[in-house]
Amino acid sequence: MKYTAILLSAISIAAVAAAQIPTQEPAPSERDWSEVYLAESPSVSPDGSFFVFAWCGRVWRAPTFGGAAIPLGDGVGSERSPVLSPDGKKVAFLSSRAGADMPFELSLGADGLSAGDLRQLSFHTQGCVPCAYSS
Repeated sequence: MKYTAILLSAISIAAVAAAQIPTQEPAPSERDWSEVYLAESPSVSPDGSFFVFAWCGRVWRAPTFGGAAIPLGDGVGSERSPVLSPDGKKVAFLSSRAGADMPFELSLGADGLSAGDLRQLSFHTQGCVPCAYSS
């Protein structure tokens, strides 16, 4: 009887502990993309109206004072480390679209959205990371 009570207590404690274990992170296709957490490398436009950042392997653009984030580029390969040009019309970033992380530059339209003009800035594969534009 004493052992039965101890066994039932242990099972009860295990059941409560198991109920408190967090569930596994959902697959990217099942995520709620309406909220951005842990964005990286923000770069604010010169007029302060929008900024770009890296999140989930993409470069995104969002209004500074709130609103929906919009992915820039075509999402080919992983993208990170975005940097806006001094005039806010271009964004440089690293992308693995060429096989290794290489710096690319994307021209932005007047509204800050992707205009489609994408060019590779360097073919050097040894630690090249865009950090700023020169004047």
